Amino acid sequence: MRRACSVLCVVGAVLPFARAASAQRPPEWGTPSAREPVPEASSVPAPPPPPRADGESTWYGWQPVISDAATILATSALAGLPNQGTLTMATFSAGYGLVPPIVHLAHGRPVIAALDLAVRVSALAIGFETGSLASANCGQNNPESGSGGCQLAGAFVGAAIGALGAMVLDAAVLSWDPPAAREAPTTARGFTWSPALVWTKDHSGLGLHGTF
Repeated sequence: MRRACSVLCVVGAVLPFARAASAQRPPEWGTPSAREPVPEASSVPAPPPPPRADGESTWYGWQPVISDAATILATSALAGLPNQGTLTMATFSAGYGLVPPIVHLAHGRPVIAALDLAVRVSALAIGFETGSLASANCGQNNPESGSGGCQLAGAFVGAAIGALGAMVLDAAVLSWDPPAAREAPTTARGFTWSPALVWTKDHSGLGLHGTF
């Protein structure tokens, strides 16, 4: 009886402590209260690469050359016909002052088109005025032709020289397409990442989930 009483006393003394220890024990991993919060995914965008010039310039001067050659031939043919002065001037004005700038516009170069038109008109006007001034006294050596006709002929010669200079400048200097711009190869890309913590009764693990 004494032994049974001793055992019962010991058990009665240990049970309160066991219950207290069980109440103070922290919750196990895997329960909702013990899981660590998973941080939200963060995104780091990469800046777009700047475009770079690649390749060489492309010459398309043969197009205004063909246009100018056709203008010269058509103007010369019409000038030899009687009573075709108005048509001759209209043909020359359209072929000389309009078609080459339109060629530049077709290549997507409006600034060059405006510059070409300005150069052509200026060269024609400067050549005409220079030829007129240079031949102002040419009639004194030939009184039969008169000074007016001689000066007008000199003005047309000067205008023709100026027009030819503008044609050469257009084909040789202005008729170059710039190198094609393309995007540089992408060296850095944006990525998204987030840690992943898994803890269950069967297995546990810690990983990193990302999109590159």
